[in-house]
Amino acid sequence: MTDPTGLDLDALERLCEAARVGPWRRGQTGNLRIYAPDGLGARSGPIAEVFTGGDAPGTAAFIAAARTALPQALATIRARDEEVRQLNSGYDIVERRCIDRGHKLAAAQARVAELDNALSAVTARISGLQREKLAAQARVAELEAENAKLKTPDMFWDMCGEQFCDSEAFIDASDQGENTLVLEMQCARSLPSMWAAGRYMDDRWHVTEHATVDEAKAALAGQPADAEGK
Repeated sequence: MTDPTGLDLDALERLCEAARVGPWRRGQTGNLRIYAPDGLGARSGPIAEVFTGGDAPGTAAFIAAARTALPQALATIRARDEEVRQLNSGYDIVERRCIDRGHKLAAAQARVAELDNALSAVTARISGLQREKLAAQARVAELEAENAKLKTPDMFWDMCGEQFCDSEAFIDASDQGENTLVLEMQCARSLPSMWAAGRYMDDRWHVTEHATVDEAKAALAGQPADAEGK
């Protein structure tokens, strides 16, 4: 296995396993030999020696320390690499989850936009219906006013005035007693006909208009003799 730093960890571990067991130690001052630990029988004692040179003592100390330090360093590197591997694995899991949640978030946002558009359409439709309702209410009020107006008897003749009704406007006449008449007349509006209740007194006709013959007769029956003329 090659470490990211370029070290061949497997090769270094094989070197450590092939070397004599440690820990190693260097000799006393002036002694540049390297010694294996005691208790190994024939394998104890000196195993290497550093020859002349100003750095010989340091070199001997390095060799002795490396027998223990190198395996420890390799184990530390292995542990670090495993930790990195686990972190990378966890990162991959987190990354996949983030991507998945990102897709879900995008889908949710698209759905929200779709619902917003639908809501806008519904709101616009409600506004349109409200306008239609107001227009319909206004039209109903207008028609009701026209209907009420059309149901109102329209007296367009004056028996005593300057504009005397043409005889063709009379449909029927009914004598209700002395100086009283009920006349059915053509109507200028939607009613098929209208009824006039007339009473002659004080040298003139006093006339009221009604929607039905019964109303006209009732008016004559209850009309006081001194009622004012129309």
